[in-house]
Amino acid sequence: MSAPVPIPEEIGIILTPQQRSAVQDRVNALLGWNSKELAPMAIGMPMLRANRKQIVDMGYLVGSLWSGIRYLALLVAGRCYLISHNYEIRETWLFAPLRQQDRPAAAPAEELSQHMWTILDGTLVMNQDKLCFVISDLLAMNGISVMSNKLEDRLKTIQNSVISPLLKTPVPKGHPPSQFAIIFPPNRPLNKMSSSIRQLTPTPTNTAVQHSGLIFIPQALPYAPGYAKGFYYWTYPSLTTGYFQLGVEWRGMPKKPVFKLNVFDKGMSVFYDWITFPPDVYEHFRNDKKASQRIIECIYDNETCTFIPHDDKNEASGNPNYALDHLGVGWRQGGWKLIRVRKDIGRPIERSHVLAVEKAIGDNIRGDEIEHFFVHDDRLHKQDVDAASAATSWKKNPPGSSGSTPVTTANSAAVPTTTGQGVCYDFQNKGVCQRGAKCHFSHCACHNVCTCTPTAHTYGQRPDFRRNDFDAPPESAEGKVDLSTTDVLLPVPVVDEVPEAVKVRLQTNPTGVYAPLTAFDKETIAAKRALVSATGNRRMWSSLGIDDSKKAKKKAKVGWIVSSLGDVAYVRDK
Repeated sequence: MSAPVPIPEEIGIILTPQQRSAVQDRVNALLGWNSKELAPMAIGMPMLRANRKQIVDMGYLVGSLWSGIRYLALLVAGRCYLISHNYEIRETWLFAPLRQQDRPAAAPAEELSQHMWTILDGTLVMNQDKLCFVISDLLAMNGISVMSNKLEDRLKTIQNSVISPLLKTPVPKGHPPSQFAIIFPPNRPLNKMSSSIRQLTPTPTNTAVQHSGLIFIPQALPYAPGYAKGFYYWTYPSLTTGYFQLGVEWRGMPKKPVFKLNVFDKGMSVFYDWITFPPDVYEHFRNDKKASQRIIECIYDNETCTFIPHDDKNEASGNPNYALDHLGVGWRQGGWKLIRVRKDIGRPIERSHVLAVEKAIGDNIRGDEIEHFFVHDDRLHKQDVDAASAATSWKKNPPGSSGSTPVTTANSAAVPTTTGQGVCYDFQNKGVCQRGAKCHFSHCACHNVCTCTPTAHTYGQRPDFRRNDFDAPPESAEGKVDLSTTDVLLPVPVVDEVPEAVKVRLQTNPTGVYAPLTAFDKETIAAKRALVSATGNRRMWSSLGIDDSKKAKKKAKVGWIVSSLGDVAYVRDK
């Protein structure tokens, strides 16, 4: 599978601009689409290893990815209008009868009824040396949009209303012959992946069928034109392609062209990478006056050498940051290689899509791996169970306890003997840890885990408004960690005798924010209530005098005032 399969030639008669505009208006009104530059077809994203869980959990269907020309087939009374990605429309003949249940009520019984404004999504391919249209989805049925229907219902409608009448009804005399056949391959669920993957996956020997990979269609999501989220495809890394708009820059004296690849980003065509052509292809595009308007299909090849020109557009030399021993300065190992010019593509690939393509190439999901990619492996499950059992056993019987046998290995010698999960309060009022990736505490806002810090240890001062921090380790009446509720054995700390008044003051109130006071008066309670109200109604640091609102500038600031220079002063209310 080192070379892409050739695609069939375009067929049919191109509609005139007036005819094309009329058909576009009718299709856009039917499907709720508002563009006349791009057809309303769904574009899949390359499947990554990170998408495996989503595909398994949401119950996808798996089908074949075919090499050919992607079309929307509009069926209108014996004619089939093939709508390409750039919204170019070609008129062909296709016999597509209706079944008895779908016939209009006013239609005569002796008259043969055919589909009217039925839109199919598929690919025109060469199958067994025959031109065929492979149906993958249904957008509209007899003038009614079905894009919001369930995938299962759309597929049943294709089988019952399109395929079955075609197989049962003979072509009437005088009807023009169909210019291509119709194929509707079955889509299989993931639980039957292992039994069907061999029939769907392309093989180097099966060249008569233009399989190039697999498509993964979500059952729970509607048909969404454009780059559809949740619609994925897989192909061999050596067959992963991208569509770019060719760009030309003339450099040096005399002027010589250098070619670049542009992608679509934020409504415009922008530069993405350079491309180097063989001599004959280089001369072809050099003499092409419309070279900058061409959409080309490229494949990434690690063996291809790419010339990177100098950053100065007046220079014809290569970029000094790149060099190869056998080619000199300005050459880079690896790059995009031309496959073909695509006249059916409306615009280049989007930047986000090409980044996903490069990531899929890096993931390198091989053909022999995809067969078991979604299948649960009992051996892996057994390893996970053993690992979980070992972890549970270690918690119940840690090394050194009576219920366990100490084991010494080369790796265990490097494990620190101090264990625990300390608490970090370095984030203070802002709610974000200021230590970032260097934080060693599991109960911090940054969610870092460190077992080298004792559980009783804390970093920073615990703020008052987090006295009800239930994520922290449990505390006793003295404010220390309750060792009886921890999973690990810690050395019992020596605690001095604490006065009874201090014990009461250190006890936390689980229903409030602050600890109860042993001695208080009405003014103290009123001040505490005002502070709690200010803390709840405004940002945490607004009660400290840091308030940038216009209303705050009109009144005098009281409390702790922090100036722009960092000076701190306490101002009383007049």
